[in-house]
Amino acid sequence: YSIIVTASRKTFLGLIVLIFAWLWTSYKNELKRRPSYFIVIFFLILALYSVTDYMIENTYMGTRFREDIVDNPITERRQGYHRIIFYKEGLKLLMDNPIFGIGLGNFQVYSEFDAESHSEYIEVVSSTGIIGAFLYFSIYILLWRRLTKIKKQSTDWEVSYTAGLLKAGMVMMLVIGFGRPHFSNLLAWIYLSSAIGYAWSQERRLSYEGQLYYDWFTSREFRGRELGNDRGKMRCGEGDHVRY
Repeated sequence: YSIIVTASRKTFLGLIVLIFAWLWTSYKNELKRRPSYFIVIFFLILALYSVTDYMIENTYMGTRFREDIVDNPITERRQGYHRIIFYKEGLKLLMDNPIFGIGLGNFQVYSEFDAESHSEYIEVVSSTGIIGAFLYFSIYILLWRRLTKIKKQSTDWEVSYTAGLLKAGMVMMLVIGFGRPHFSNLLAWIYLSSAIGYAWSQERRLSYEGQLYYDWFTSREFRGRELGNDRGKMRCGEGDHVRY
């Protein structure tokens, strides 16, 4: 309700993305085993459609959506729409300073509107260049891989579910990033650091419980029950076979 009252289109779209990403990342395997869950998803989609239809027809946020999609589509605007101009400015700054960018927080100095770019991607690439953007988005890539590994290898349903939920949150952040920058937002860093800490703690727990193994001779990871020799039974976290 508060999202509709505040007329925040990004937050509303982010909520929808979060719901579907959550279903996919946390319940994908359940859907394969229990097709009846699709009935629940059908009614969930129906409810979301009803809420969205009501919102578009009866709220100020719906009016804003209609203006951007029907009355005066963003895709047909060439001038006067700030976000399009921000993207053009950001790409020009990237072309002029491709390696190191113009420096953190300097986009608004170069912008004719004296404002942030309202885009995670434009803000990062223009401020830090290709090198900085690669390092920054590596956080998302590496965290996604670690959470995926934990979800696959953990036998604890709660851990697997939490890993999927954290991945869904990352998807939402990346989508909302087209409309706002996260790298300068404290709450975004709290979320990412919490997810990184959770991934690290679960990797340690899996290694101590003997569920996660690493064989340096073959450079492969195994689950405990897949191993049948002494060399492979060296656990992560013990002796010289520790892998971080």
